[in-house]
Amino acid sequence: MVYLITQLTLGLFLAAVLGFVAGFLLCRWLLAGGAAELKENYRAKLLNANRKLEILRSEASSEAAKAEAAAQTERELRFVLAQLQKKYAMAEQQLSTQSANNTGLAKLADRIAELERTLGGRNARLDQTGKL
Repeated sequence: MVYLITQLTLGLFLAAVLGFVAGFLLCRWLLAGGAAELKENYRAKLLNANRKLEILRSEASSEAAKAEAAAQTERELRFVLAQLQKKYAMAEQQLSTQSANNTGLAKLADRIAELERTLGGRNARLDQTGKL
């Protein structure tokens, strides 16, 4: 009877060891395909993330270039505006100078007209005194 118990125990032990070995090998084989699939999936996601990152960097660079171009245009427009303001101020100054000259000319024209009237009045008196 001890012999049978020993053989049964040894058989159960051997069956358990073979079961563990078979299960281990089966899991390795099944998970090896899954691990490869997981690695491939991870690589694909990593490549996709890198592409998206490059696209975002490109867009950021493009946006920065657009912002720089807009800033440059604004600087140029401000420069042109300053030039136009200077020209406007000079034109206003010339206009006020011309206005002052025109005022002076108008006064001179009035004085000439007044002198012509005075001369005309004297000529008329001379004509009247000369006829008499």
